[in-house]
Amino acid sequence: AGEVQAGTPVSMAAVGFAESVPVRDMVSTKAPWNGKLGDRPFERGEANAAEGKETEKNDRNREVIRRIDPNAPQTPDQALSSANPFTREGAINSNAPNVLPVPSVSFEGLNPTDTGQGFLPPDTNGEVGPNNFVQSVNSSFRVWNKTGTALTPATTLATLFGPLGAPCGSSNDGDPIVNYDQLADRWLISQFCIPSGDPNVGPFYQLFAVSKTGDPTGAYYLYSFLAPGTNIFPDYPHVGVWPDAYYMTTNQFSPTDFVGAGVYAFNRNKMLVGDATANVVYFNKNDGCPADCLFGGMLPADLDGYTLPPAAAPAPFALFDANESGGTHTDSLIIYDFHVDFATPASSTFIQRTGSPLAVAAFDPNVVPANSRNVVPQPAPATAASYLDAISDRLMFRLAYRNLGSKETLTLNHTVNASGSVATFRAGARLYQLSKATPAAAYVIDEQTTWAPADTEHRWMGSAAQNYLGDIALGFSASSLTVFPSVRYAAHLATDPPGSGLAQGEQTLIAGTSSQTSTSGRWGDYSDLTIDPTDDCTFWFTEEYMGGGTTWKTRIGAFNVRATPCTISPRGSIQGTI
Repeated sequence: AGEVQAGTPVSMAAVGFAESVPVRDMVSTKAPWNGKLGDRPFERGEANAAEGKETEKNDRNREVIRRIDPNAPQTPDQALSSANPFTREGAINSNAPNVLPVPSVSFEGLNPTDTGQGFLPPDTNGEVGPNNFVQSVNSSFRVWNKTGTALTPATTLATLFGPLGAPCGSSNDGDPIVNYDQLADRWLISQFCIPSGDPNVGPFYQLFAVSKTGDPTGAYYLYSFLAPGTNIFPDYPHVGVWPDAYYMTTNQFSPTDFVGAGVYAFNRNKMLVGDATANVVYFNKNDGCPADCLFGGMLPADLDGYTLPPAAAPAPFALFDANESGGTHTDSLIIYDFHVDFATPASSTFIQRTGSPLAVAAFDPNVVPANSRNVVPQPAPATAASYLDAISDRLMFRLAYRNLGSKETLTLNHTVNASGSVATFRAGARLYQLSKATPAAAYVIDEQTTWAPADTEHRWMGSAAQNYLGDIALGFSASSLTVFPSVRYAAHLATDPPGSGLAQGEQTLIAGTSSQTSTSGRWGDYSDLTIDPTDDCTFWFTEEYMGGGTTWKTRIGAFNVRATPCTISPRGSIQGTI
């Protein structure tokens, strides 16, 4: 029934503001190695670049953010798609591949040649707008039109943020996120900044670029915000668009340990018009929290579609819990409401909502062998030492919100053990769709399934969304001892029976042709599935894959989940005379 709010809201104004030149006028730049974030042999950038090896961009993301109790009972997955009667052979559709329509658009995104360094992982993400796709990876970004023609050079984030000057104008520190704000027709690009080059030594900053117009190749307003806590590193920042703010979550680290989640609301109205006094309201989610609730992997809601949430609705935030953490923990989703008041920050609230925790079908977030996230196999010449990171300790980007009129929905996913046994491991993508019929109602589960067809392949690093028709899609990575790391997608139509999961099966966006051989095993750390605002129906996905050689590539593609082309969502128009 909710909880008493822990902690006190903290408000701070932006500490830096500038304006960029148009992105189309920027020259192609690559990220020079600056020695940051490297202290292990395979992180030595210059030497590794010369040897054709990758540089691990941010190994703090390897650290534990979810405590596992070895004495807690483990629970095999109870929502496996391979055990779902709706998706077995001979039912609605087989869960075998090649059931869905093939991609309507598919082209290459950024790669290590574009960045100048083969950073691991690339942190692939991007979003589609009315005329463009904007993608970012660690250190670089680029703008394409929707047929795959590049409209700008591959450009470092430092080139974009350069006008901010010291201490962050030269930052290529990573964990970038691209958002398209369809309510304002503006673009948002963000990354963190570590001036010391050491994630143990603050201060730290979060940087935002907000486009001045709807053209992502144009100029941007640039902001720098100081992260609270002198030596509290705000890792893994993820951003969501909401009508009253740009919301963000982080996994916070002290120099010695993980110290819980941070949640932020940035003043959207001021940032959209280039107001240098834009402020941020922050909560340390774990203030006053017992030690056993210090876990992260939380996401803010990110609005899809043109139907607004109810007036003054707080922004939803979510994370998962698991009984493997011991004590009173259960397999569930925990949902919070963030209400921000920029005029009177002390009136802001961050409170667990009614109906949370929400019990879900049992799942197992643990990997086998224990204490290793590098568990996803690849074909030779890869060995067990270069298996890929499952990242099963957090929700995967995005927490997609949509108001369908009759109900509000949240679509989300995370990686679980889909082997059916706690003694072995096979990665599967656990997908949820939640809904509530009224603003005050508790969320209920409309769909939950672990996408793991009856084969030997691993499916992970997912991103999920829902279009205006109510169709759900899930994009993900796939790999096994016989399948090179590839990009696929699966879907559930609004017309499929409730509880049928991803009944439309899966399709390949791009098939891999090689294996990653780095012993770091880093993969992801996220992907991004978004909805085309032109029709509010077509899905666009970007993810990394292996396309020859030993270094990653990225792919950008669009697809429909119905055999007939998408129709445009209902629109209105305004005419007038001045």
